[in-house]
Amino acid sequence: MESFSPKHYLQMYALGKLYHLTWKPEILTRSNTNQATLLDAALLDKYIIQEIMQIRDVRESDQIHYIAGDTGSSDALCRLVDKDKDRVGFFYLPFK
Repeated sequence: MESFSPKHYLQMYALGKLYHLTWKPEILTRSNTNQATLLDAALLDKYIIQEIMQIRDVRESDQIHYIAGDTGSSDALCRLVDKDKDRVGFFYLPFK
C-alpha cells in the first residue's frame, strides 16, 4: 500500500486491482451536517455499504469483515478479497 493519506480519500481493491477514490464534493456538502459524518468510515458506511451494497447494519452482517489497520493487513485483505471474484476490499487511512 502507498503511504498517501489525505482526508476523504480511500482505496478499493477488487479483481486484483487497486483503485484510488475520493469523495465527490456534493457528497461532502450533503454530509456536512456535523464533523462525525465527514469521517471516511462514516461516508463509506452510508454511501457505499448502505446505499450501494444495501447492507443496513454492518455490525450484524456476515457479509462485512474488518481487519485492523495496525496489523500490516493490506496484504492480508488483498489475499482475502482474491479468494472470490465477488469480494471487494476498502482501505481508508487515518488523516494526520
